[in-house]
Amino acid sequence: MILIVREMDGRKLTQKDQEQARLQAARLLESGMKPDQVATAMGRSRSWAFGVAKAVRDGGVESLVAIPRPEGKKKLDSRQRAALATCVKDHTPEDYGFDKALWTREIVAELIFKIWGVEASAPTVGKVLRDLGFSPQRPLRRAFEQDPEAVARWEKEEFPVIRRRAKDEGADLYFGDEAHVRSDYHSGTTWAPVGKTPVVKTTGSRKSVSMLSAINMQGRISFDVREGGVDSQVFIEFCEKLMVDAGEKKVFLIIDNATYHVSKKTREFAEKTNGKLTFFYLPTYAPELNPDELVWKNVKHDNIGKASIGNAIELRSRATAALQNLRDAPELIKAIFRSPRLAYIHA
Repeated sequence: MILIVREMDGRKLTQKDQEQARLQAARLLESGMKPDQVATAMGRSRSWAFGVAKAVRDGGVESLVAIPRPEGKKKLDSRQRAALATCVKDHTPEDYGFDKALWTREIVAELIFKIWGVEASAPTVGKVLRDLGFSPQRPLRRAFEQDPEAVARWEKEEFPVIRRRAKDEGADLYFGDEAHVRSDYHSGTTWAPVGKTPVVKTTGSRKSVSMLSAINMQGRISFDVREGGVDSQVFIEFCEKLMVDAGEKKVFLIIDNATYHVSKKTREFAEKTNGKLTFFYLPTYAPELNPDELVWKNVKHDNIGKASIGNAIELRSRATAALQNLRDAPELIKAIFRSPRLAYIHA
């Protein structure tokens, strides 16, 4: 029994994507999670999660492995495909004379014709790109103020030193971040008649909550959810909670340069812990270096953004439940650290 799943935007997943999602769900089920919990944790439907559970019961984990589809004649040979992969991975369309910043199937088709004189339709280009391990993704916004040299120095010099020091001192190494979400926040798409924009009803009274979290490579997460904004005192209270969660171990916390992270009050608090808590700061304007940023994608986009929120209490409850689901599913947190954009952490 092979289950076919689709992304939230309706895009069909590759065979490899489908297989990895099913196997991840199987691991969560094996760890003791219920299908309902797996569905919530992975942002999937209940029917999909129960389908995975049934497939495992009937045919074992082997039944979740994708069956390769037969391929027809390829328009590009293996050498051309390898060259195309390099073009798309290491360059932008502007490098080849296009006035576009993003790779689309149409632009890639033009590039293929420009280099090899081969005509290919957009669907064919999409299949070629998926075969090469690419998928359509929203690009990370990178601030013009970002210092590439500081980022490179962090990845190659500063973080390796912090990682070694944490190992030598037996400290837990965490990445921390904060996010805010409003009760009228929605994400994703919904089916509706063509030409008629759907309307999602929300409460006229907008409420917001602040969420603080810290995650580590062992799959652990500490978090706090509260109404209102974040200041030095709120952040300090979260750090106290993080230290309690860490037990007797020291905590090395990597964070950005938010005002309440670098304030005098916050620094004095850390100094008074006598080495129990030490802060390290990411380069400015470099959120892509922080794995905790991906926690908010799970909480805001995959959970809260799909729900209808009635009031502040429900908003806070939803946010807390989403974070608790992550705490109960360490494999999902470990998967965050396997993101290609975070390869520097394991180098």
